[in-house]
Order: sequence, then structure tokens, then C-alpha cells
Amino acid sequence: MSKNLTPREVLESYEAAAFRLSGVARRLLADNPDLPVLQVTPSAGGVAYQGGWATLQLSVDTEDDVKAWALVLGVAAETKFFDQTSTVGRPFLFFDAKAEIDGVEVKIQTSRTVPDEELPLWRGKQQSAAAGTPGGGE
Repeated sequence: MSKNLTPREVLESYEAAAFRLSGVARRLLADNPDLPVLQVTPSAGGVAYQGGWATLQLSVDTEDDVKAWALVLGVAAETKFFDQTSTVGRPFLFFDAKAEIDGVEVKIQTSRTVPDEELPLWRGKQQSAAAGTPGGGE
């Protein structure tokens, strides 16, 4: 976008993004009534230098739920290991899948803490990935 939008144009770009977001959310949930969803978190906005944006976050319960949604969306599910404790008090796994539908970023996600007995496995994968050796990614 070469010039900043006027305040009215920013509002209109937000309204258009919110309208797209609502349509995508309704369509996804109506077309996939058997897929689990714990929480729907829509967000949209308008910015003077870029126009409207929209994100639909669907929180689910398990990694398998993320994978089921990823299959429907035609994208890969990803697993990320976080070996810090500052956020949730212990190491955790974050599972997500992302797609774009009609200009709306769709995110499916969940997380879980890592039990002590799994920590060596995940730390080994993380070290292998950092070293660039096979078996380091998920």
C-alpha cells in the first residue's frame, strides 16, 4: 500500500476483514461439525498503512485434534518443543496448523506440558535439530 488510508478507510478495511472473518468461521464450523473446538478466538483490525487483517484462532484439546483440522485445511501440523519454564512452569509442547482462507489467517492450536519421562526424548530431538542431524525435527 503506497499511502496511508484515511481514518474512514481504516474503519472500512476493518469492517471488511471482520465480515470475511465471520464468513470463514461460520463456513469452517458448519462444514466440519464433527471436528473438536474448545474455543473460538476471532480478531480483526484495520491499519492505516496496510488495510484490514483478520485472524481466526481455534483452540483444541489434543495434538490429534490439530492434525485432524490440518488434514481438512490441507496443511501440515507442526510440533514445537519449548524447554523453558517461564511461561507455564515447566517444558511444554505446542501443536499448531496454519492456513489462509479468503484473506483470513486460520490457526489451530493446543499445547501440553511434557512429563518428566518424555523430557530426554524431546531434549534429544531438540539437540539433534540444532546440530542439523536427522531425527531432530517433528
